[in-house]
Amino acid sequence: MARPSNRDERRAQIVDGLLRVLPETGYERATIQRIAEAAGLSPGLVHHHFGSKLEILLA
Repeated sequence: MARPSNRDERRAQIVDGLLRVLPETGYERATIQRIAEAAGLSPGLVHHHFGSKLEILLA
């Protein structure tokens, strides 16, 4: 079976970061910065993969 692409892994990492931040902050206070920190990534990389928090949530 093919290994998931790095892009898919990064996107999953970002979604996981959002899911870790939401219980602590709620959606309105879940910033890209906090999501990036929870995912262990830079905010710029989060923006590279997703245009908004809503896009992350819907992924």
